[in-house]
Amino acid sequence: MSGKTGQQSSSLSAAEWQRRLQIQFGSLGVEERAEQISQLLESHAQQRLLLDESLSIDHEGQTVAVLTIATQSDGTINFWPAATVSGLDARDAAELRRLLYRQAVDLVEQSGCWIAQCLLTPQDVVASRELAAAGFPRLTELKFLARSLNQPLPAETRRPAVVIEPYDEAINRERFADVLERTWQGTLDCPELNGCRSGCEALDGHRLAGEFSADRWLLFSHSGADVGVLLLAEHPAEQVWEVVYFGVASEARGRGLGQTILSDGLRRAKQAGALELVLAVDARNAPALQLYEQLGFRPFDRRVVHARLRHR
Repeated sequence: MSGKTGQQSSSLSAAEWQRRLQIQFGSLGVEERAEQISQLLESHAQQRLLLDESLSIDHEGQTVAVLTIATQSDGTINFWPAATVSGLDARDAAELRRLLYRQAVDLVEQSGCWIAQCLLTPQDVVASRELAAAGFPRLTELKFLARSLNQPLPAETRRPAVVIEPYDEAINRERFADVLERTWQGTLDCPELNGCRSGCEALDGHRLAGEFSADRWLLFSHSGADVGVLLLAEHPAEQVWEVVYFGVASEARGRGLGQTILSDGLRRAKQAGALELVLAVDARNAPALQLYEQLGFRPFDRRVVHARLRHR
């Protein structure tokens, strides 16, 4: 199949975006597809995700293949697997997807972003293989966990004494960033990301998750030293809080501080009226998974991450 390959910007009309997104999410059921498109357009309207690019291929005046790209203000690019209209020959469809991935690599390389990522279900075997071949290698698999706050919280036990400070842009931003970087040392949670951005850049990125409030970002100190951070965000529509980031500095691990920090987060979320606390964790991070299980978190979803990274 031959066709016209083009790259269109966010100057597309609302009707054209709808048409392309219908192709992008054509594999979903009608209701799920409508919900996905509605959420994406709402995120764009709120400037959480910016629909800057829609890569497409036209044939005889009709769009036959689409790859949607959305960016965040922190230099993160999110994209979805290339999608083709139904009825195409399987070889033609695969070639169209390959062409779109080639365009996506060029766009990413020119953008200067720190990461371009695509999340798949474990069943998306073909897309996973095509992404890896195109220059977006498999990074890891994420497990999504939830902890119901209707259930009793962990019993109070003797834990390390900590001092907790909320985030203040003018006072302790650098301390937050410093602890954040120290939690990356020896981490089992997506270690491939180490060196891609600074602690301050990471804070700016985490701020985009959910509804930000400085009093939900917490710095933990023990014996006079900063040892951990817990960044929480609210999703009011679902009555859910999210652990956007949680970490203990490498030199402070093995003292029970992780359980202390997370237990504090559970109490705060419950007191605020949240129904659940949710998080994502690298499936390779066995110690963290064990801790989450002990605190009552249970898995509800999995995603395979393919990504192209910028390293310092």
